[in-house]
Amino acid sequence: MRPEECLEYEKEIIWLDDPSKYPWVRQGSTDLFQKQGISDSRMSDISKAGHKIIGYANLEDDAPPSFIDKPTGNKHYWRRYFYLTDKDYENYQGRTCCPIEAVDPLSVTPKKKGIVP
Repeated sequence: MRPEECLEYEKEIIWLDDPSKYPWVRQGSTDLFQKQGISDSRMSDISKAGHKIIGYANLEDDAPPSFIDKPTGNKHYWRRYFYLTDKDYENYQGRTCCPIEAVDPLSVTPKKKGIVP
C-alpha cells in the first residue's frame, strides 16, 4: 500500500502542540510498527533528524498493514506526521513561500490532505 492510500484508514489527528500557533507545518509520512501513537524511541529518532513533531495521524483499528517485512514478519503502517525542522521559520521569515510539503495545520483532518498555505 502506498502512503497516500493510507489516508482512507486515518481515524484521528493527534496534535502535540497547538496547531493554531503555526501558519504552516511540514507534512510527511513514515512507516511505524503500530497503528496509534508514536513510540518514544521513534520520537527520539525523528528529533535527532532535526524535526519537531507537531502532530500525527492515528489509524483505525481495522487498518491493514502497508507492508509486512517477510524476514521478520513485522507489520508496518504508513502514517502521516506533521513537523517543523530546527530553523524552518527562521529560514522562511519574510518570504511568501514555504516548503513544498507545507500544509495549513488548521486544514488537516483525517482522511484528507492538508491545504497548501
